[in-house]
Amino acid sequence: MKQRFTLVLTLVCFVQVLFGQEKTYFQQEVDYKIAVTLNDIRHEVYGDIEITYKNNAADALDEIYMHLWPNAYQNGTALAKQFLNNKETEMYYAEQDELGEIMNLDFKINGSKVDWTYDLEHKDIAILKLKTPLKSGESLTISTPFVVDIPASFSRLGHVGDSYQMTQWYPKPAVYDRYGWHPMPYLNFGEFFSEYGNFDVKITLPKNYVVGATGVLQNDSEKAFLMEKVEMTNKIIKDDAFGESVKKDSFPPSSNELKTIQYKAEKVHDFAWFADKRFYVQKSEVTLASGQKVDTWTMFTNYEAEIWTKAIDYVDRSVLYYSERVGEYPYPHATAVQSALSAGGGMEYPMITVIGPSRTAKTLDNVITHEVGHNWFYGILGSNERDYPWMDEGMNSYYEGDYMKENYGNGGMELGIPKGIMKFLDAEDLDEMQLMYLWQARQMKNQPMNTTSGELTMINYQLSAYSTPAAMLKYLEKYLGTAEYDRIMQLYYDTWKFRHPYPNDVQALFEKESGKDLAWFFTDFFNTRETIDYALKNVKVENGKAMLTLKNRSNINAPVVVSVYTNDSTVLNNYWFDGFAGEKTVEIDAVDSAKYMIDAENYMLEMNRQNNYDKTPTKLKFLVGLENDKKRTLYVAPTLGYNAYDGFMLGLGFYNRVFPAKKFEFAFTPMYGFNSGTAIGLGNFKYHFYSENGFFRRITAGVSGRTFNQFESTEDDYLLRYTLIKPSLELELNRSDISPTKQRIILDYRNIQSEGATFNNTGEFIDKRISTRNVFEGKYQLSRNTAFNKLKVEFSLLGESYEKGINTESYVKASIDATYSLKYRKNKKKSLDIRLFAGKFLTNSDSDFGKYPFAMVSQSRTDYYNENFYFGRNEQEGFLSRQISLDQGGFKVPITSLSAQNGSSNDMIVAINMKADLPMKLPLNIPIKPYLDFGYFNETAPSVTDPVQFFYNAGVALDFFDGMLGIYFPLVGTDELMNTQPNFGSRISFNLDLNKLNGFEILRNFSIN
Repeated sequence: MKQRFTLVLTLVCFVQVLFGQEKTYFQQEVDYKIAVTLNDIRHEVYGDIEITYKNNAADALDEIYMHLWPNAYQNGTALAKQFLNNKETEMYYAEQDELGEIMNLDFKINGSKVDWTYDLEHKDIAILKLKTPLKSGESLTISTPFVVDIPASFSRLGHVGDSYQMTQWYPKPAVYDRYGWHPMPYLNFGEFFSEYGNFDVKITLPKNYVVGATGVLQNDSEKAFLMEKVEMTNKIIKDDAFGESVKKDSFPPSSNELKTIQYKAEKVHDFAWFADKRFYVQKSEVTLASGQKVDTWTMFTNYEAEIWTKAIDYVDRSVLYYSERVGEYPYPHATAVQSALSAGGGMEYPMITVIGPSRTAKTLDNVITHEVGHNWFYGILGSNERDYPWMDEGMNSYYEGDYMKENYGNGGMELGIPKGIMKFLDAEDLDEMQLMYLWQARQMKNQPMNTTSGELTMINYQLSAYSTPAAMLKYLEKYLGTAEYDRIMQLYYDTWKFRHPYPNDVQALFEKESGKDLAWFFTDFFNTRETIDYALKNVKVENGKAMLTLKNRSNINAPVVVSVYTNDSTVLNNYWFDGFAGEKTVEIDAVDSAKYMIDAENYMLEMNRQNNYDKTPTKLKFLVGLENDKKRTLYVAPTLGYNAYDGFMLGLGFYNRVFPAKKFEFAFTPMYGFNSGTAIGLGNFKYHFYSENGFFRRITAGVSGRTFNQFESTEDDYLLRYTLIKPSLELELNRSDISPTKQRIILDYRNIQSEGATFNNTGEFIDKRISTRNVFEGKYQLSRNTAFNKLKVEFSLLGESYEKGINTESYVKASIDATYSLKYRKNKKKSLDIRLFAGKFLTNSDSDFGKYPFAMVSQSRTDYYNENFYFGRNEQEGFLSRQISLDQGGFKVPITSLSAQNGSSNDMIVAINMKADLPMKLPLNIPIKPYLDFGYFNETAPSVTDPVQFFYNAGVALDFFDGMLGIYFPLVGTDELMNTQPNFGSRISFNLDLNKLNGFEILRNFSIN
């Protein structure tokens, strides 16, 4: 299949690697006779199947596992769960008549009824209990009627109107091989493993349907019908008349007359067919090196017909290409069909492939080639691609990449970004998939290539199954030499065609033929998250020799290539050396005026290519860019800011953060305030440590800080500033890669220095004084993001000691802040958000109101720890005084003073905030949201005699950018709250959460799970 955009290695995998060669190979034989009728009014297929099953194992079988994959299209199945894990809800919310199943099953063995049950966990797997064990060498016949209720197009099997995609549609025995039974539920991401045999299939359907299928068509009348379609199509192409005779996507009425067409196929492990009354048909033929002729076909509709007119050439070219590179195509035809597909860009079946929307001719060629190539890697080499998807997708992607490079000059997918922008980003030579690999691997979010399909995240399914193994196979090719690699792959094809190879079989053959130990490749790299990184430490040239000191910075002793190149980057020679640990000096022939580096042609898929040079220069770059191998880049960008005391601020931001991520990241922004005439600014420095198997997946040690002015006295002409220095330690707990739950522990210390004013006895300003606070906080954060809801929970424990007059006071606070977002049915972008905040002073030595109470309304005066950015931190009136933050109690009415009557407490506080998207679509998509706040608090200060303990407030909000910017219009609320402001206009508040502008953290947390 072509995709466009908690690892647990099972005991079975472990045994396969260690002991696979000791097991005696055998292979079952399964032959099928199927006769079905398509009812295109009820969208059903019904008929009978007869399966001849021969046991070639040494042991007798007491039971046979059967796949009933149409049953996957029900809620509660493995497919349904995978859809929800990937936040796809289309099938979950589908009507019952859009779902699918296989019905009317009545299994018999050799004509007698047999006891059978559904698997306890998967309703798309059945278990047939044999009355008499099937001995080695014996055969039996399994038969049953069946009806397939064809689902809408959610994955592979399905229909869109009268267009039918009949795949994984009939009862099929699971594979039983040297490692036991392999029953597997149907998955969207994750493909198949089936037994080889012969098929004899008869399909009855209305006469005007055009059918493409696995196997050789047996009916002369149907052959003539197809050739009529070919002549009609060729004429339309010649006359450029697409779209005139048939309206796009419209279906002609079905013929009242039926026809029965028959197909036979040998040495295949699956049978698929596609039926559509709108199909145009093209036919061609290729002749292989042996003289064997292969028919090629394409079938397509008006949709993208303008690019499908050349599709027959792509099928021809790909059949010839794979036949030359891998081994000759053994089947009589290769067909590409354009049809509905909701599981990637294309999907392969023996002799036939289905292709979805492609947009451009180049993309269509790419997808067709990939899918035709699956006839070799899937069709002829029948590996277990559910457990080892790279053996199919990765091997095939390797050849697809070479094909694209040969025909288009590059082998990778294109981002579609204009060349001028790519040049500005330093990304002219960008390899999209390698960039995504680095993004994942540098954060240890990559998954080993021997991870089963069901355990791969969505992005890692693309990487670990497709692009990374393809890149690694290119690495192996260059290490062994292209001719040697091709020889061994062709031997692999000849040895294992129409059989079931495993990774250990591939490794054994490559090691035997090459005479090299390839454990670094097949074991270290394929079974772990370990990565490759060699560094060039020193170059010394004398007496016609260049001596290069190399250092292996990784735990994989992979081979390394040293390149000799010129000033214009022309590579003169490559020297390969076997892998080693630590440092090693290698010697090669020197070339006058040449330069030396590791892997100039980028074969090694390294984690850090900037250390591949003897000297890597550091350069300044304006604004943004992507990581460039040839230079270390310090980025610089102008920065603007404003607050009431510094005025407009202008500065320069210096940072090294780029895509992909780095272990050490920093951003430092010195600024100048035009009103204050002082230097201010902020900075953030972080270093990330990663562990594959540790209790923590990521540990981040960092320090951040900022200094700004926070008060201005125009009368006495002075400014007061604050400075925050915040060292922190962030611990991300290890978890299953596909788990939607993330957990973090954050420990931080805040050193807060605030300037204050001192006055004499007559009230005249004398000087400034600095007060210092030391605050400690520990947090536990849990987040869970599913298809239906988001949950974020934070537990906090915070404490400090502070001076109050001549006394030293202290307190310890505990709080919980939980937000639950319930997404609306069928609209994941709209939700009901409910937030709960509860806080309690565990200890509080201050006998009265306390200096740092909880607050129902979070404003600048309650931002005791300088966590948020405020335009007017000490403004008491005017627009800037109405800036709020959505933490603590989360109420939206700005208040003029901090008191118990206004919802502050030195004891405890509980608040519930609710906000909802309107279900209807508003003009211009105006983000109006009603909100409702409830709060209760308790105040124990002796000076407070009559606090109001219950607050509420309701109104409407304009909510932009997921809460980053909000404007709030309170309509009703508790009198004590509403009366703090004299009129409706002064009650309007706003929030601007600049912390959400941290794009680097947004990117760091990006992962499709």
